[in-house]
Amino acid sequence: MISEFITLRYRERAKTIKNNYAQAHSQEYIIFKKEYRKFYRSVIYSKRQALIISKYILKELGNPQDKMKSVIHVTGSNGKGSVCSYLQAILAANGYRVNRFSTPYLINITETIVLNNKPISEDLYIKYGNKIISTYKKIINRNLLQKELENAKITDALKGINTQTKKFNNNLFWATFIPLVFLAMSECPADFNIIEVILGGKDDFTNVFAPENTAATVINNIKYGDGNHKWFLALFNNGKWEDNILTVTQHKALLGKKNVPMIVANQSEEVLKEIRHIASTVIGTKTIEYGRDWQIENATDSGFDFVYGGIRTSVPNNKKLLGRFKTQNLATSLACLAVLEKNQKLKLDLDLIKTGIQNSIEIARPQLVFDSYFNNYFGGSIEIAIGVIKRNSDGITPFKDLLAATPQYINFLIFTTADRGNKDSTLFVAFIRKYFAKGKRLVTYRSLPESYKGLELVQKAMRENNIDFEEKGTLQQAMEFVKLKTEEIIKKEPQTKIRIIIACESMINFDKNIYYLGLPKDVLENERW
Repeated sequence: MISEFITLRYRERAKTIKNNYAQAHSQEYIIFKKEYRKFYRSVIYSKRQALIISKYILKELGNPQDKMKSVIHVTGSNGKGSVCSYLQAILAANGYRVNRFSTPYLINITETIVLNNKPISEDLYIKYGNKIISTYKKIINRNLLQKELENAKITDALKGINTQTKKFNNNLFWATFIPLVFLAMSECPADFNIIEVILGGKDDFTNVFAPENTAATVINNIKYGDGNHKWFLALFNNGKWEDNILTVTQHKALLGKKNVPMIVANQSEEVLKEIRHIASTVIGTKTIEYGRDWQIENATDSGFDFVYGGIRTSVPNNKKLLGRFKTQNLATSLACLAVLEKNQKLKLDLDLIKTGIQNSIEIARPQLVFDSYFNNYFGGSIEIAIGVIKRNSDGITPFKDLLAATPQYINFLIFTTADRGNKDSTLFVAFIRKYFAKGKRLVTYRSLPESYKGLELVQKAMRENNIDFEEKGTLQQAMEFVKLKTEEIIKKEPQTKIRIIIACESMINFDKNIYYLGLPKDVLENERW
């Protein structure tokens, strides 16, 4: 049982976080955010119905997406946001005005909408949000729309899709949020508009751009076919609950447009074959493929050679990022930009490309922390990394690459539990068993008293996997424990390389921990986070 004193401290911290949030945002924004949430949770639509509503809203607004030029549309299973981030950072470093939509966000939903290389302001977000809500209310009872919604309901029922559920879904949110994004971008002219799909391709809410307005389609690595995509695949595959990697590939590849270059990242043979078929026989466009048209060679942790059109260019990786995904996603972005440059859509400078790479920000990817007080606290022989256990098909996360690629390190892992455990976390625990089975090199802590359930689930998974762990109440206590353990190791083996990984179970915990690591020494020494 946690002591009354510690409980009080947590409550004080929770109150401080709430107060800081209120100070960081206008009262108008906080009110609108609550109203918008109440609005999109007020009615439940199927995905088919929501797509119809979204297109009606866009039409009523004058189809703002048609005013967006040079769209780079990005799909795939993993790394879509990373590709978008690299594209924006490199283009911005070269002086181009860039709008970008990608998810997820870390703190504020306004982070998902970038206008001319800056997140949308809260005032503009409120302005466009109110416009979209009023447009929805204006059109929703029109006879033609109601007839289409009823037909969609009948089609869903015939295909076995339950439309009578009372369980909340995000369909009305996306049906209104995507028009909000495109309206905002249409009124902020840019040289390039980078758009990440929500989930999929053909039947995605973002798939509304004409070929003449699309500069490139990017298909990042496709790997899913495990049951996570049934809700939209039923639209594509005649209502059958058929979920395999080829069905997923078809859906994503159909995002492509006629005569618009399709940049294809590293894929399995069966996926690549299907993409080629869709591109050539269904869409009518050419693929620019990894392994055939562009390559990654001489890859190391610090960089790689990018080869395109017979030209070899040495490229540095983003020095903060960890894991092999950083090279793949960056190279895919460079392939897209190389194709656009070849087609005379832009002109890039190599030094500015390198600047853009270092400027790229990747939300929640495992990344190194360089400027923290703790870098000195632990000494120069220790590396500190932090990231979020993200939801994906195998439930593990990019930490898999980090741990598997660096056996020369002794890894300590501090596991931040949220208010509830999830399947991804327990699968992650099972994966790391071989790295943390001996010695107390895995530490758990809860961020708030409400974290009991999540902590219990994760710790149960640790016990089932025979992982020896230590429970601490705060990140500060966890860090202090790790410091003692690392000192013991370094005393015996001075040349030992040690990495401390802070694995966060939620974006909120990631944000709090990043904030905490950046606090100055005098604050940290009096803080119990």
